[in-house]
Order: sequence, then C-alpha cells, then structure tokens
Amino acid sequence: TRGPPTCPNLVPLCGRDLRPVDVLPLCDRLVAKPGYSTLSEACRLGVPTVCLTRDGFAEAPFLLAGLRQWNRHGIVPAQDFYEKPWDFLREPPGTGDRPRHVARSLRRKSDRRGDRGFFGRRVAARTPAR
Repeated sequence: TRGPPTCPNLVPLCGRDLRPVDVLPLCDRLVAKPGYSTLSEACRLGVPTVCLTRDGFAEAPFLLAGLRQWNRHGIVPAQDFYEKPWDFLREPPGTGDRPRHVARSLRRKSDRRGDRGFFGRRVAARTPAR
C-alpha cells in the first residue's frame, strides 16, 4: 500500500492522541472514512471533506449521500486511495446541493446556542475540558 505523499501542509493524525474533531476547526480539508461523528462535525463546521468508500459498513452509502448533499466534498474509492497518487488533494471539492442561506442559518443557530445543537436540541456529548 502507498502512504500519504510528502506535503508540507499534510499532517497525518495516525498514532497520535488527537481525534479528528479536536483539530477539525484548524483544517482546510478533511480526508477520512465515513463515520457519523467525523462527517457531522465536518458538515457543521463547513470543512470540505474527501471521503473514502467503505465496503462492509452498512451506513456508508447513506453517509456519503448526506455528504454529497450537505458539504463540499470528494469521494475516493478506497482502492484508489491506497494504490494511486493522491491527486484528489489538488482538485477543488464538489459542492453540496443545499442552498447557501440554509448553511449559514444552520451555522448561526448552532453557534448562538452554546451547549445546544441545531434548533435548540441538547448536544448528546461534549468533549471534556482539558
């Protein structure tokens, strides 16, 4: 398998005590496999996401469909990710289908509420203070 290319602005998080959600606000783009918390945080923050396909994970098609609809994105087959050059890093992300005013409205509601999520619902989990 091929590893990540050498780029001055590419920081792999493998083997570190950081989770993607810890550094997501600092990122210009996220490269990840489809998972609920990572994709929802990327969409909430508006971070463009390059997502791998994930065979054997039943929810992957639904998560990728949501990513296509709600965020700037790229979808990379897992085999291409491991065997081909990472040209997707140089390509502009695709655009989500949602209208821009909806995205701005959701971000404003989320930011205004502090410990509350979208539309005033309580957040189920918080990162403990360090």
